[in-house]
Amino acid sequence: MHQELLRELSVITEEEQKILDGRQEIDPQIYTEKKDMVIDSGKLLQRGKLIQVRPHTRFVHFPEHTHNYIEVIYMCQGSTTHILNGREVVLKQGDLLFLNQNAVQEILPAGKDDIAVNFIILPEFLDTAFEMMGKEENQLRDFLVGALCGRDGETGWMYFHVADILPVQNLIENMVWTIFYDSSSFYSSFWTAWTRWSPAGGSLIMRSQLRCSVISGSIIRTGLSPSWRSRWDMMYTG
Repeated sequence: MHQELLRELSVITEEEQKILDGRQEIDPQIYTEKKDMVIDSGKLLQRGKLIQVRPHTRFVHFPEHTHNYIEVIYMCQGSTTHILNGREVVLKQGDLLFLNQNAVQEILPAGKDDIAVNFIILPEFLDTAFEMMGKEENQLRDFLVGALCGRDGETGWMYFHVADILPVQNLIENMVWTIFYDSSSFYSSFWTAWTRWSPAGGSLIMRSQLRCSVISGSIIRTGLSPSWRSRWDMMYTG
């Protein structure tokens, strides 16, 4: 990841400074007003927006919680340890973790150099991604169905090892740049771009400045070469 962006994401936040000054636990008022620790998108999303990105809060233990939105975690640097529905998952640099409303998550304290970003995504933001996937049965489609319909399902989280897939890394970094710096053009044209696979060049060609989503069916189904797709498909779910 670009060093300038890493510097921005590694700045100690007000919340983190309070933890460093002696606070022993998260401030639940930042995340929810409910007693059962359901993290509320209304607390984290600006009014009228369907997606937002924020740095993961370090130095503190996050107790078991769920979300009323879709969360995608990207590990920019270092590592973080998550307990997902009772299973320990260690995110390392370049990894992606998808969580829907069915996932129960606990997070162990991260260190200063463990930099991750959280995408807060409302289910309606994924409507187009779901439509693009058609009726093909796969775990990602099941995940999206559960997210969009708010139903219980077997797949509450998905963990992808994609650190060595450069197009995915470039795409995520561009998404972080764009959303973090609040570019309005991103929202108006996010789903209008298209991608195509170039057999001769062996690379992902992205039109209109990388305006497609890593969780859209186009990337997973047609955007990667067969060898990359097999590596993308090597994932853990729960």
